[in-house]
Amino acid sequence: MGTHRHYQDRVMLLFGVLGLAACSAASAPERRDATDSDASEPHIAAKLAPVPKGIVEEPRNELSESDRSMLKSAEAACKHKEFSPFFEATVRSKAVRQRFFKLPILTTTGAVSADRYEMPISMADVQYISFDSATKTPREWEYVKLDINYAQDERVRVDWVRIDYGPTGNDPGADDGGAHLADDKEYGPRGFLIFKPTAECWALVEDGVER
Repeated sequence: MGTHRHYQDRVMLLFGVLGLAACSAASAPERRDATDSDASEPHIAAKLAPVPKGIVEEPRNELSESDRSMLKSAEAACKHKEFSPFFEATVRSKAVRQRFFKLPILTTTGAVSADRYEMPISMADVQYISFDSATKTPREWEYVKLDINYAQDERVRVDWVRIDYGPTGNDPGADDGGAHLADDKEYGPRGFLIFKPTAECWALVEDGVER
């Protein structure tokens, strides 16, 4: 009889232990590893998704209205093989130079690419002036005289030199009956620009100074 009661006590103790274990398992939160199925839940997908990096757009070099106008002028000049308006467009606009000057340009300091090249000639209104004086006041502008020569092989040479128009205030357009022509004085080094014909137009290939 004592043995039978002792057996019953052990059985009841075992069921008690199992019952406590079951209760503990039921009350414990369920632990799951994140899987692809979790992504279907918006709040979980937001946590799993990588943080997107900011998209930085490359800066665009917008052409000015003047550059667009000069490009059209240069293209028209190329189409009709008219060098003078093409030359003026190259002087006025760096965008034109980058568009048509594809070959290295030989200068007194070595060869340079078009995007790093500055022409020695600039323009003020309708007058050619030296690039060095372009940022100065009108009274300090250094006017430039051009002489354009065409070769049989379609190369073009532009000789240029600074010129002082005398007492008319350095205004080559002054209406004095041409009297100022007698006072014109060339000064400074004489430069030259050589253009080579290309499949689409001309390209500047040399910027030199006469020795």
